[in-house]
Amino acid sequence: MQKIDDKIVLSASDINGFLNCERLTELDTLVANKKLEAPEVNNPHLKVMQERGFEHERNYIEYLSSQGMIIKSAEASEGEDAYQNTIRLMKEGVDIITQGVLKLNGWYGRSDVLKKVSLRSNLGEFSYIAMDTKLSRETKVGSIMQLCLYSEMLEDIQGVIPKEMCVVTPDDDSGFNEEFYRVSEYQSYYRLVRNNLISVLGNIKAYPEPVIHCDVCRWWESCNKVRRDDDHLSLVANISKSQRKDLESLGIKTMKSFSESEIELFKNLPSGTSLKLLELAREQARIQVEARESKQDIVEYMSFEDDRGLSRLPEPNGGDLFFDIEGDRFVGRHGLEYLFGLTFLEEGQLSYKGIWAPNPKNERSAFIDLINFFLERRKKYPNFHIYHYASYESGAVKRLAQRYGIYEQEVDRLLRSNKFVDLYGIVRQGIRASVEKYSIKDLEVFTGYKRQIALNEMITHKRALEHNLELSRFEDITEAMRGSVQLYNQDDTDSTFHLREWLEKKRQEAILNGQTILRPEVIDGEASEEVSERDIRLLEIKDLLTRDINFDDE
Repeated sequence: MQKIDDKIVLSASDINGFLNCERLTELDTLVANKKLEAPEVNNPHLKVMQERGFEHERNYIEYLSSQGMIIKSAEASEGEDAYQNTIRLMKEGVDIITQGVLKLNGWYGRSDVLKKVSLRSNLGEFSYIAMDTKLSRETKVGSIMQLCLYSEMLEDIQGVIPKEMCVVTPDDDSGFNEEFYRVSEYQSYYRLVRNNLISVLGNIKAYPEPVIHCDVCRWWESCNKVRRDDDHLSLVANISKSQRKDLESLGIKTMKSFSESEIELFKNLPSGTSLKLLELAREQARIQVEARESKQDIVEYMSFEDDRGLSRLPEPNGGDLFFDIEGDRFVGRHGLEYLFGLTFLEEGQLSYKGIWAPNPKNERSAFIDLINFFLERRKKYPNFHIYHYASYESGAVKRLAQRYGIYEQEVDRLLRSNKFVDLYGIVRQGIRASVEKYSIKDLEVFTGYKRQIALNEMITHKRALEHNLELSRFEDITEAMRGSVQLYNQDDTDSTFHLREWLEKKRQEAILNGQTILRPEVIDGEASEEVSERDIRLLEIKDLLTRDINFDDE
């Protein structure tokens, strides 16, 4: 968004911003009108993502060139007009136009690729469609809106609206995945969003509600300050947007007022609202407010129920493992789990083992090493468990077994026998703590764990390592990067051990105070005879299909 000759000029990114957050549109409008100065943000992660995006676009252009297509760029030299260059190349009938500039009624766009297709137009027996290169495996609404805008701009030049538009994403098998969409199926929604944006431009007064886009927004710090100054309901740990909306309809707009509200008041809400969940959220607000006012960290028990909370803690075992994965979802087609970390007791002392996959070719062998370690541990300690925090680790193990077609039965048995223990679920059902987020780091004020590496020191090395992975610059990964990331991973696995110990202590305290807390049932995890026969047959088929494949050369 920018102001030229006293007129606001909009682009596709402004539509995306409006879809993500109206507050973002409000602030960007103030900047364009020179009523507010945009904050300076140095985000190396976004810079690398941009570099990877440019690399993906270059590779796709090279691919099109290898197909024998004539390719020309509309980029303007000094004294040239890129928009007029784009129109000239379209009239010439060039196969592929890159960096084509498009304009229409105060809107501006720069398309990655304009491709000639066999649809008659004012240009002749051909016309153009818009194509956008994206790294994301899943096409987002913003990409579709962007292409709808470009399609409308193309219609103004060539006299017919394109029938299709295309998003080009990476594909490890074929190199590129061209996803075509019918323009007519999305134009109505696009026009609705576009017109809504135009109608409210300059008149938006939006509250900075927390949204997903906050993670990458340059305005995050200022919006977060507003929420804190207002004691906003979003500060309550795990409260949902729908719950906040319900509370605001009752005139409850701060965490403090929510913490003091009467349960009877909630009965005035529409039917379908979960009063039990609202009561739990109120109790969370209460403990956070109490901690803030007393300047002390507070923890208390949730209600005691069988098969929930502390009753899901298995009997501690000398072979127990504490597990955490470092992964980067932007590497290759599937992402990369590049470090499997394990903390365990060895002769009464905590030990750590890191299994690295320094590039995608090593992921399969690293996964094999991990599962072999699990199986050896089970052989030595049949009643061992694998503790982790949140569901990522168990899900990643399952995904890798399926992706590579190895150890599927072994992983299935580990899952069936409840060897994986998610401490996050146990905490959320058993303990109420005066924290805004139930991350393992936030809980360390209670467990007493002190980290070995400072977050600001680690994040520099972690970002650098992951950027090199994403850009396939494996040779640029230094020992300093690996050492810092491994120490960070060990902090997480060690912290998981200390969290388990703290939960066991809280469990014992509750028992001494008269509570009855059971242990979960021990399950062998053996599959039924029918499932076992099916798995054997599937393994036989898989072996036949993959007999001559060398996975290490992938």
